[in-house]
Amino acid sequence: MERTFTAERAARARAIAETAGRRISRSVALPTDRVGYARLLKQQGSSLGEVADATGVPKTSLHRYLAEVSPAAPAEGIVMTVSNLFSTLAPGCEAGSTFGTASWEECPQVSDLIPGLPRGYRARQATDDDLGDIHRLVTACERVLYGQVHTDHGRIAADLAGPGLVPELDTRLIHDRSGELAARAWVNRRSEVDVHPEHRGRGLGGALLDWAEARARQTGSTRIVQTVPDDDQNAVALLRSRGYEPMVTQWLLEFLMPQEPTVPEPPAGITVRPFAPGNAQHAYQVVEDAFDEWQQRRKTYQEWALNTVERPAFAPAMSPLAFANGQLVGVAISLDVPDAGEGYIEQVAVRRDHRNRGIARLLLRTAFRSFHQQGRQACTLETHSETGALNLYLSVGMGVRHSSTVFQKDLLAEQ
Repeated sequence: MERTFTAERAARARAIAETAGRRISRSVALPTDRVGYARLLKQQGSSLGEVADATGVPKTSLHRYLAEVSPAAPAEGIVMTVSNLFSTLAPGCEAGSTFGTASWEECPQVSDLIPGLPRGYRARQATDDDLGDIHRLVTACERVLYGQVHTDHGRIAADLAGPGLVPELDTRLIHDRSGELAARAWVNRRSEVDVHPEHRGRGLGGALLDWAEARARQTGSTRIVQTVPDDDQNAVALLRSRGYEPMVTQWLLEFLMPQEPTVPEPPAGITVRPFAPGNAQHAYQVVEDAFDEWQQRRKTYQEWALNTVERPAFAPAMSPLAFANGQLVGVAISLDVPDAGEGYIEQVAVRRDHRNRGIARLLLRTAFRSFHQQGRQACTLETHSETGALNLYLSVGMGVRHSSTVFQKDLLAEQ
């Protein structure tokens, strides 16, 4: 009976393959970099189906290639990490190089890491040495979209150090012939894709989006999330054409300060002072307790700190805290982003039992004044429609500078 079912399954698989235009005859030799990547995924616990999705190698071929190497003892010359995979390439094609000492044509098809890349581009994973280049790419995109910089180097570093993110598997950089970074992407519960303005319209965004979705499926995710500025109409059109649906609206709000802002008197029993060493753990508790009311996952302290108090742009003097009877009850975490020319408030939170007393407004206006005293003429912050905080920010005099949409795609619907 089982043999009958096996034959039926084989016949059905053959029919599907033929309909899709895939070869069903004898297997052909595969590039060594794609085989190495497949072996890496398998060694890290991925199923054959997941490896096939990520590499584009049919399962029938995977059985043969993966059987050639014992997980406990790799065959001599087989590279088992993606970062070292590039050491098997021609000299000058190594990861991190600008493809300088070898001609472009001598470099193997590293674009196999992202199938479908246009000719003249190569892909590899990100490393810590790439943070500066990634930051320059992101800020180049921001200058075109917004006319100014919003993202600091610390946010890029925090994203790539996020819990669960494996750079070899969850990040991709695309370089052009000269070695310049043209695009990047990462996937870790959510995803970001950025294409340098000079390289748009060449299919890089679509190729990275395909990779991101395949990687998300491989990790078992049932959906993927992307945030796109509403003014970036090409990116919005791309996501909608791929089946993404709007989920949440996100706003960048601004408070303009041609004159020094006024600060209201504190409520009875409340004192305000700047962030000081020793406040971090208590601030984390207040913020995450408040954000638990709408966020899907509570951050660990280290994850929170990487995004706030341990970022180089963290501005403790412009981060006011509210205390009641010696206990921390309100927090405003601020950043002074280089090249932005304005203040930024990363987080605002008030303990539940002290809300509706004007503490959040007090903290915001205090932060505004602190930035103005440092010569800043504006202060910004981001919020989205699930927090319910938009009216609070509008009530203190903030306005919407621009909006973005958080799109999601159901990955199960396409299976």
